[in-house]
Amino acid sequence: MGHSDLQKPALGVATIQAKTPEAAAKRLSVLFGQDLSVSFLENKDAFRLRCTAVRLGKAVLVATETSDVFLRRPPSNAALVFVPLKGSISYKMGDGNYSLAAGRNGAIWPPFETVDMRLPQAMSLSLHLPMAVAAAQAERLTGLPFSGTPFHGMVTAFDLSDPLYATLARNMKLIMSEILALEATGLGQLARAGYDETLQTLATAALFPAVARKINAAGRDTSPPPIRKARDYIKAHAAEPVELSRLAASLGMSMRTLQDNFKKSYGCSPRDYLMECRLENARDRLTLAGDAASVIEIAMDCGFPDHGQFSSKYRARYGELPSQTLKRARG
Repeated sequence: MGHSDLQKPALGVATIQAKTPEAAAKRLSVLFGQDLSVSFLENKDAFRLRCTAVRLGKAVLVATETSDVFLRRPPSNAALVFVPLKGSISYKMGDGNYSLAAGRNGAIWPPFETVDMRLPQAMSLSLHLPMAVAAAQAERLTGLPFSGTPFHGMVTAFDLSDPLYATLARNMKLIMSEILALEATGLGQLARAGYDETLQTLATAALFPAVARKINAAGRDTSPPPIRKARDYIKAHAAEPVELSRLAASLGMSMRTLQDNFKKSYGCSPRDYLMECRLENARDRLTLAGDAASVIEIAMDCGFPDHGQFSSKYRARYGELPSQTLKRARG
């Protein structure tokens, strides 16, 4: 079954089996639409791979059983959430070597990294989520523009004792089990249509701690509605000259009332919050390697007309100069 076949709802489940690395590489590459390198670890005769993939909207949930498999995943346009179910695996990403054990931990592999996986006797689940989908979901979940690069601050490893990641792993297992059971009755398509939003929401919150924090903050926010409006306005217009006195007047309160209530609700003054928003936006821009703008241009775009003040505030907040952040992002 080819990659294009998985786009069709009636063919949303595909299973491949291979007893040789060559067959596995060919079938996996067709299934996922990218070239994957596959070989055996120690014993070619022990090599086995079985893979069942379920398309959930634009995401793909995959159950894999392996024996003596080495697999290289090149950079792609999707993040991959990996949860071992049985046995242990090791992998290399960048300059680091890591290991995962069933029931203990998992990994999230960014789209721009090559990952070398060693899969001896193991069973695993993985969720392949396009970054464009994750970014769009982040905006829906927070109600705010997902500024800068979505790769900044992305989680790459997690402990299954954490409630969020435990919930994600549990839902991945449950959804795969339910869909495969319903597929045999002819109701698999209906099940897939109902589960895609659940997994995409959990995965997006798991990928980006900032999204999870904003969701939690929104859920706990008991501040008066006018104060929440002030916060949302400052966040949305941080790059502009924000006149806080005019904002207070538009909300029907004095500047002193706005300051006191804002600090009581959020632990900082409106002006400090405005500065934090501008610094966060600038940090996002500076960490985006594809952004061709200079430090001064980014500072101006983010509401800092005084470059000296920007550099000073940025260094105090992040422990390095803006130019150092930009240099590291551009390699």
